[in-house]
Amino acid sequence: MNKSVHLRDRLVPYIFSIPVTIISLFIKKDSKRIIFNSFLTQKFNFNSKYLFLWFIENNKDYHSYFVINDDASRNKLNSTIGNYFIETKSFSGKIFALKASIWFLSGLELPVSGFFLSYKRCVIHLGHGTPLKNFGLLEKNISLFKRMYYKVARTNISYAVAASDIFSPILSRILGLSPERIMIAGQSRNDQLFIKSDLNLKSIVGNENMKNILYAPTWRPNAKVKLFPFDDFIMNEFDDFLVKNNVNIFIRTHPGFEDEIGYGILDKPNIYLFSGKKYHEIMDYLNLFDMLITDYSSIYFDYLLLDRPLIFLPYDYDSYNSEIGFAVSYQDFTPGYKPATMQDFMDAIYESFYKEDKHKQARAQVNKICNAYQQNNRKEFVALLYRMNILE
Repeated sequence: MNKSVHLRDRLVPYIFSIPVTIISLFIKKDSKRIIFNSFLTQKFNFNSKYLFLWFIENNKDYHSYFVINDDASRNKLNSTIGNYFIETKSFSGKIFALKASIWFLSGLELPVSGFFLSYKRCVIHLGHGTPLKNFGLLEKNISLFKRMYYKVARTNISYAVAASDIFSPILSRILGLSPERIMIAGQSRNDQLFIKSDLNLKSIVGNENMKNILYAPTWRPNAKVKLFPFDDFIMNEFDDFLVKNNVNIFIRTHPGFEDEIGYGILDKPNIYLFSGKKYHEIMDYLNLFDMLITDYSSIYFDYLLLDRPLIFLPYDYDSYNSEIGFAVSYQDFTPGYKPATMQDFMDAIYESFYKEDKHKQARAQVNKICNAYQQNNRKEFVALLYRMNILE
């Protein structure tokens, strides 16, 4: 991923947005129109996607629309889901979105770029994950360019959503928002954890009586991910262990780096690629897995809601902490095995599935701290919006 390119793509629209900002002041709002938006106004994903789907199904009082500025994707979505998907590339499209009284964002990208656009509408930043790592204004060695972007972007945000009280001050500092503008609510996408997936892993592995593990390491800006990062790791021995114990591992790296995994791993019978290019939205599939292995991906905060085993592989903790850093104490907020050798790794998998679940109580404690809402997040969030008179 080229972060500088994405930052450029986010910043460029602001350069030409002053006329939009002025026009916005004089547009009459439609109190029943809601606009949803996600990654670069191109993707139908993250929290905005799942909250939008809830609105069109459960709240017919409001007219909900989702901005997709990729023509092919928008046309496909309109034909499969319904005529809810709009563009904001044209002047008329911009005016349509500006008339909405509420905007929901997964990130900082807006349906229509401008300044102080929360002045005459409510703009709610849903986010797309609970912050384990530093990002935004908490990033180490943040560039002046990026700092400026966040300062501009925050002029457009009425509220941001944190998953629990402990993350409220953290999110406040990440976005540069005052604490009273942080709402405590569950991640809308986490409702998907309790909905049966359309995918059956039996169609991939051929056997439903298996233990299936998702291995989802995080992307690193300055280094390649090391899979199975043990000095004593022997692939054939590990695969024998998987076969003997009826365990499959599904690897999910960043889509841009899947080619780096190599056939030495993926040609083994019990190891599979769970590609982000094919299985786009991980929340649609996360509940299929009996265990999660990660290092620094905040996906495990979501997975805690399922009360299933976790293994953490922080093999480069010192360098990662020095370069990126953590929003909360890594050791205190990662309730699971942290094996240092291949034997420790195999023991952790075996014990979790076939012996005592040693970290069950610790997971429950961290889950309680990090996820204020456990289920029905969208329903509870919408109820909160009514109590705050954001919805009427």
